[in-house]
Amino acid sequence: MKGHASEVAVDFSRALVAGRFEVAHGYLCSSLQDSLSVAQLEEEFRSLGRSYDGGTLTEIEEMERMDDWPDKQPDDICWCYIAISGKSARHEGWISEAVQVVLMRENAGIYVRTIEWGRP
Repeated sequence: MKGHASEVAVDFSRALVAGRFEVAHGYLCSSLQDSLSVAQLEEEFRSLGRSYDGGTLTEIEEMERMDDWPDKQPDDICWCYIAISGKSARHEGWISEAVQVVLMRENAGIYVRTIEWGRP
């Protein structure tokens, strides 16, 4: 069953895929917002498709959620792995990438504390 925190991870990923980077930036915790501008967030997301000679990432799916992991911090809620895919611009087939996020409680809300781009 999808909890509220994983819904935040999915909504964050949907905003990225839709090109709504200001909205996606609003899902970041305050310290991550301070260290990662909207333009940097967009650049990091767009770099995912570059290894495939372009293409458009359009689909997301939550693949995994962990409520406990070795580096969990006191305000952390969960770690989520979101698959992101789309059509390749130059090749027949699909682009298959991912974003991994740690979600935390901050100011009575749930926000993205860390982002790891790409598949492991």
